[in-house]
Amino acid sequence: MNVKAYISLLIVIISVSFGYESTIEEYFFYSAIKLPVFENPGIYTQESAFADFLFEQGFYSDAEAEYEKLAYTNQMDIVYDYATYQRGICYIKMGNIDYAIGVLDRLGYNALDREVSYRARLLRAIAEAGAGKSRRGEFLISDLMGDMPESADEIHFWRGWLRLIRYDIKNALEDFDAVCNSTPRNSFYFPRACLLYTSDAADELDGVDLGGRRII
Repeated sequence: MNVKAYISLLIVIISVSFGYESTIEEYFFYSAIKLPVFENPGIYTQESAFADFLFEQGFYSDAEAEYEKLAYTNQMDIVYDYATYQRGICYIKMGNIDYAIGVLDRLGYNALDREVSYRARLLRAIAEAGAGKSRRGEFLISDLMGDMPESADEIHFWRGWLRLIRYDIKNALEDFDAVCNSTPRNSFYFPRACLLYTSDAADELDGVDLGGRRII
């Protein structure tokens, strides 16, 4: 099967399963954010207990307002990182992707903790796909690669998917190949990237050297 035809078939299946109003970018985004890697990397404190309770009960608008208060009154404290990241998640839960992108963008450059900054920037890039702007997401995640080379495997993996959903097969293959051939192996991303090598759908790709393995 031709690779583009394979992905087109995937889009049809997704459309039937999730409603024709859903796009491959939206499905990719809402599937991705369920993974543990996008959970809040900030440090939990008792100060956010009430906001967390509202969040856990599904009162995302009320929770967001509480997190905003916490972030405003704790701008030089670890509470700021945690509360602001949670604000982004609340907006995602409410379907306000553009608001989430705005919050995560500011946190990515204002966070006190480097890991929170990285996670906010990564989630922001993935969120661009949910807003129908996966090309911009790819640009942002490529920029992140230069700033956080220690996270190259993870960045390659997500950039590969952002490219794949735009049918940029050749460059997506290169990203997944980078994950599969890196050392030491990333225990989370290595098997997920290399699993994509097993399909016959890549048989018609010409000029892609993946060390004898095929992707997609």
